[in-house]
Amino acid sequence: MFNRVLIITGCLIALCLSGCAAPRRQGIPVVSDQLLRLKPYSNEELIARISDANAVADTLRADTAMSIQSSWADQDKPFKCSGKLAVSVPGKLRLACTVPFGGTMMDITADGEQFYLYLPKEGIVYTGYQGDYLHSAGIPYNLTPDVILTALLPQPMEALIAGKTIYYEYIGETFILYIVRSYGMQSYLEEKLTLDALTMRITQREIFSRDGIKVLDITVSEFVTGDDNKAFPKKMRVYHYMTQLQLEFVFQKVSMNIDLNDALFTFTKPEHVKEVRVQ
Repeated sequence: MFNRVLIITGCLIALCLSGCAAPRRQGIPVVSDQLLRLKPYSNEELIARISDANAVADTLRADTAMSIQSSWADQDKPFKCSGKLAVSVPGKLRLACTVPFGGTMMDITADGEQFYLYLPKEGIVYTGYQGDYLHSAGIPYNLTPDVILTALLPQPMEALIAGKTIYYEYIGETFILYIVRSYGMQSYLEEKLTLDALTMRITQREIFSRDGIKVLDITVSEFVTGDDNKAFPKKMRVYHYMTQLQLEFVFQKVSMNIDLNDALFTFTKPEHVKEVRVQ
């Protein structure tokens, strides 16, 4: 049972972390009347303040403790491990997870086009394109979740809001930005950012599909600041609504915008390891 849960959760992480887009059902785009009553936001100075307060990186390397849980995987309690994490735009990842006295339980590599989920104890590596569905591998998930890399390496504010309409409101000590994307005569809420109104640090990101369904919820806390005084969270919780998959990260020894060798994101299959292709 443990092995089945490990394989399922590992595959979920591989696809979550590998740069594939969340499926979006075509429907009537949703922008609520309440939102439309707010004023559009165009204060460039405040957008600059948000950019100055929140760290944005093209590469990131860190030690991490991780908790994984999904009700779809028949888990009674979270699977916990620690690991070495490296990510780079666009869509590159390396994550090796270990458990006490158990060694490496899973090693996930994504090179921007394909992912590799290596389970040393089982002698199996699952491979596939980063947009493939796990469902076709016989695993009971029909899934291409939104990008966890978006949580780890968010876009700069200027890129995030380019060509979109921004609405805002203050609620107590909280500042909220609503990012609305338009297609012709139709619009939908693409992303909602919750910020501390004093520091302008982003504490929550909610990402929506075109028909108004929340896809991803990212909450962060316990910030650390670098030499440039920009904040990066020590703790991150990512919840994917379609699969009820919850990932929690605690980061240590974080390095950003450093050179990462491409070899780090290259997987070489060991001898005598069975390869299972997700198609």
